[in-house]
Amino acid sequence: GKNLLEIDDNISQITFNPSEISTLPNLGENDVFSALRRLPGISGGQDAESGLRIRGGQTDQNLVMFDGISVYHVDHLFGFFSAFNSNVIKNVRVNKGGFDARFGGRTSGVVDITGIDGNKVNPSVQAELNMLSANVLLELPVVKDKASLVFGYRRAFTNIIQTSTYQNIFNNIFNSSLPNTPDNNTDIFQGTNVPDYFYSDLNAKFNFKPSQKDAISLSYYQGQDDLDI
Repeated sequence: GKNLLEIDDNISQITFNPSEISTLPNLGENDVFSALRRLPGISGGQDAESGLRIRGGQTDQNLVMFDGISVYHVDHLFGFFSAFNSNVIKNVRVNKGGFDARFGGRTSGVVDITGIDGNKVNPSVQAELNMLSANVLLELPVVKDKASLVFGYRRAFTNIIQTSTYQNIFNNIFNSSLPNTPDNNTDIFQGTNVPDYFYSDLNAKFNFKPSQKDAISLSYYQGQDDLDI
């Protein structure tokens, strides 16, 4: 509906509201890229990649930015999920063509992600737990109505507890990576080389609004995938 998606007046430009992602079907995580792949002109990559193929282009032909900073490692779990925590995202603007020259000479599209500014009035804490990871979001007003601090951290517990959801996902990815074995049904968790894997991402943002016309922000992002097999 209108709360989820907004069609811009500019050609091929769409603004996406991540707060409504939880209403869509998902496998453990509320994933931004998974939701974007449901839009016209956008599809997923090959071999379970979470990258976006916009207007038939390749996944590496897009520019992906978080708060104006180019991000190149855009996925977790070998491409199954995107590396962006939907809880810390304010909106996602997708340009499927005809974008400004300031974005550079990208062949395909531009995905411009903006993080939330944080609550400047009341502190808030949000915690979530699903079949793959734990997620915490902290919003702190530093100066009332003027400055705020946002801290978001998501970490998978897949190296501690291997749920059936995680095992099914990992086995599907593992089997699809084996050459010339389309019917392979190896259960890697029943062998001697059980994978030790987890992913995490950290977001922090300081937002200061000295006046109604000015805003200053400092944004930090870090993503990690750790595998031992």
